[in-house]
Amino acid sequence: MPQVLIAQLDSVWQDPSANIAAARHLLRAQTIEPGSLVVLPEMYATGFCPSARKLAEPIDGPAQQFLAEKAARTGAWVMGGVMVRPRPRKSSSKAYNEAIAFDPQCREVVRYRKMNLFPLAGEKEHISAGRKIATFPWQGFAVMPAICYDLRFPELFRAGVQAGANLFVVLANWPAARVEHWTTLLRARAIETQAYVLGVNRSGSDPHAQYPGASLVVDPRGQIMAQAGSEPCVLKASVELSHVESWRNEFPAWRQMQKPRPGSA
Repeated sequence: MPQVLIAQLDSVWQDPSANIAAARHLLRAQTIEPGSLVVLPEMYATGFCPSARKLAEPIDGPAQQFLAEKAARTGAWVMGGVMVRPRPRKSSSKAYNEAIAFDPQCREVVRYRKMNLFPLAGEKEHISAGRKIATFPWQGFAVMPAICYDLRFPELFRAGVQAGANLFVVLANWPAARVEHWTTLLRARAIETQAYVLGVNRSGSDPHAQYPGASLVVDPRGQIMAQAGSEPCVLKASVELSHVESWRNEFPAWRQMQKPRPGSA
């Protein structure tokens, strides 16, 4: 069965070199089967610091290079969250909060820009929002990434189902103050979409928040398959496409997704 590995980091505040080294150390200790899916949290190399645009890296920056190199060395698909500089000749100076994945041949297979920016952190002032979802094929699945605050918007995940997604990955820096929301919403998204949902959170703290870890894997029926504690770790689980297909056939609610029209009955 295909295996997923969630690398739950305690990101050092605004220190990309330290965080890339920590990710390398954490994953080096793991047996990563070829063909696995390895995922790191939102802005894994910097912590959640959208106002520190000086830390945004170019399209081929070191945080992205690490993901590609790890994919090549292990034969896995590797995804992580990175703050990326605006492209040349763009009118906006704002950076992007992206989820990026590479396959074992070092090919970029997805680059998703966070669509729903977190207002309590003033993210909109420093980050340009994405405009569309993105998916990529992995082991027969159609995988769709989402980033942190996106989790609160079920319409994003419904659009993913309509685009064929059956495994969602939520990269986050989700604070301990709302950890119950984290767990509840991940399970809700799995129940609504009848798909696997991986929640990839960080642990530790930064100058603004405490983080609970609590990364987890939820199956298509909304049951928690695996959940991490509060310390840095790698959480592993196996996923089966047949579990999605059999549940969707048995209870085909996903087929009835529609966009309600405004107005009275």
